[in-house]
Amino acid sequence: MKAREIYDRLCEHMPIRIKEDWDNSGFLLGDTNKEVGRVLVTLDVTADVAREAVKGKFDLIVSHHPLIFSPIKSITDRDPLSRVITELIKNDVAVISMHTNYDSARCGVGTVLAKTLGLKNVRVFGESRVETYMKLCVFVPAEDKERVAEALFSHGAGRLGEYGECSFSSEGTGTFTPSTDAHPYIGEAEKRESVHEVKLEVILPKVKAGEIVSAMRAAHPYEEPAFDLYDIDYPKEVFGYGKIGETDETDFLDFARLVKERLSCERVRFVKSCDRIRTVAVGGGSCAFLIPEAQAAGADVFVTGDAKYHEMLDAKEAGMSVIAAGHFQTEDVAIPPLAELIASFGDLYVKKSETHTACERYI
Repeated sequence: MKAREIYDRLCEHMPIRIKEDWDNSGFLLGDTNKEVGRVLVTLDVTADVAREAVKGKFDLIVSHHPLIFSPIKSITDRDPLSRVITELIKNDVAVISMHTNYDSARCGVGTVLAKTLGLKNVRVFGESRVETYMKLCVFVPAEDKERVAEALFSHGAGRLGEYGECSFSSEGTGTFTPSTDAHPYIGEAEKRESVHEVKLEVILPKVKAGEIVSAMRAAHPYEEPAFDLYDIDYPKEVFGYGKIGETDETDFLDFARLVKERLSCERVRFVKSCDRIRTVAVGGGSCAFLIPEAQAAGADVFVTGDAKYHEMLDAKEAGMSVIAAGHFQTEDVAIPPLAELIASFGDLYVKKSETHTACERYI
């Protein structure tokens, strides 16, 4: 499987279009046409991870945090990032980083964190993106329906929640009369034709409408395909870092201990404003900015990675409980599911990095 194919498959689950504008997610290093057999998955691309990839003869690293985040003016042996990049290039190791698009995706970091903590009825709060949809109805000869449908599906049409390749077909008769300047697939100039056709209906993300219509035209046998394209009110897909759900009513300190255990934390920091909890909001990594929205959404406690002193103080003053369990711990938990997803793409050896662990220690 080529590196670009793996990237495209990842983008089906965590679309690159939902990343933040300031982010640098994407295919960041290497040959997109490289044949890949071994994939190393990690939270960060550190010097240890680079050496692990080279020693293990991995073709591709897939990380959460981008290898390259800020613009680089030079690549020499004088700084750590340059040395990592040089080692990976010399050994033909490609790098794909899925950052804020993985954070916000349905299968993303917040969802994994919520499931790890046993939350039920998990949903988004603090939305970062709302994706609207359109309906495409195209009329195609019955014998060409499958080819056109495949072109639509392969470019992102027909996805509804966790279901892909969704469509509806109905049969009927189409009529047309080609002009003398036409080059008809069926029929003759200035003679009315009646053709057994299928009306093929699919939904598609509005941001991809142009690409999908172009793919439909390329696959359609007619010189001038007949189709309708219009906005629809449903579905609307909401993306966001924050997820919220319910747990069985429990003591706050017991829940804090559960967070520490499930995320393998050396310690957790918290401010406690309630004795009992049932509704829990989560946001992996640096999501303390969502504390007010978590409270507005009805959460009893917000679990995140990082929280500054004043953010914790403000939360306590507002009557909101917060557990800060560590940036690494709240995001690294989402790396094994990412590895499992990549392994499902085909005949690949996929492994989570063994060398990358939390850099912080406590005494």
